[in-house]
Amino acid sequence: MNNKGVTLTELLIVIVVMGIIAVFAMARFSEIVKNTKINVDTFNLSTLNEVTEDYHSTKADLNDGVFDGINTDTLRMQELVTRGYLSSPIVIQQNEASFEWSVDDQIWNIIGGEINDFYDGSTVNYTFDSDLLSDITDSGTVSIDMSDWSTDNGYLENGTGESRIFIPISSATYTITASAALGSGNSGGYGIFFDTTLDENNVSRDDGFVFQFDRGYGTGAMIVRPRSNGREGGAVWNLREYNTTVFPSKNVDPGWWTDTHTIKIVVTNTNDTTRNAEFFIDGQSIGSYSYTNNIEGDQIHTGFRGWGSSPTQFYSINVN
Repeated sequence: MNNKGVTLTELLIVIVVMGIIAVFAMARFSEIVKNTKINVDTFNLSTLNEVTEDYHSTKADLNDGVFDGINTDTLRMQELVTRGYLSSPIVIQQNEASFEWSVDDQIWNIIGGEINDFYDGSTVNYTFDSDLLSDITDSGTVSIDMSDWSTDNGYLENGTGESRIFIPISSATYTITASAALGSGNSGGYGIFFDTTLDENNVSRDDGFVFQFDRGYGTGAMIVRPRSNGREGGAVWNLREYNTTVFPSKNVDPGWWTDTHTIKIVVTNTNDTTRNAEFFIDGQSIGSYSYTNNIEGDQIHTGFRGWGSSPTQFYSINVN
């Protein structure tokens, strides 16, 4: 019987290995914390500038400086809280950094810290009669199955069944404008994602919202559904054809549902805790939906979803 115990040398080796692992783990944790703070501060900077612009729009003389007569950043931030544009002053997350108001540029900046390129304001503009699938994938677009999509016929088309494609957005507030035509049939539809985030290890696990052009919902409807971990919940907003004059019943005018339509979604911050999405079809507003801000500091995506047996022809998408 071998009763040999652990030697001092073996014990020291285990301790050294555990120490090395701990050092790498701490370094990785510190990097995650640092990047999270940068992401949150960058998002909050975008929010702060937007609510400040809204505040300025209510002033009698728009030619005056936004905070004329208010001389410190603490008081400027408090003014936004007092007037209801912020629920509380926004606190910078990065060490030794601050939000500072530029009197010359009339804009908030981060001083002494970093910002990321999630919200650099660059536009997304794809016209699928000229942009190939390879062009959009080279720009960071991803799909749960890229073989579901094709640009071979001069438009982006999804395969039948479940298909999703996600396009990164570089702004915290934005307007999505997409042009599409649903294929023939009596059911099916297409969706446009907004405020969508992805699991970096599995893009099929998306979270956020999808606006649905849904011919198969009753006699036709526009719907907003939340998405969590790649699955859809029940409708949180919907407009049925019998409650509007903007679009008809599919039974009365089936051709309308296969025509090309322009869908616009305008996403803004109501304040620092609430966001709002307003929906348009062919230039006409059909309503809006407000919801809690759950995307602070995350990379946001838009994109398309198809389902059913009728593929959709997506002609263009613009985000600014």
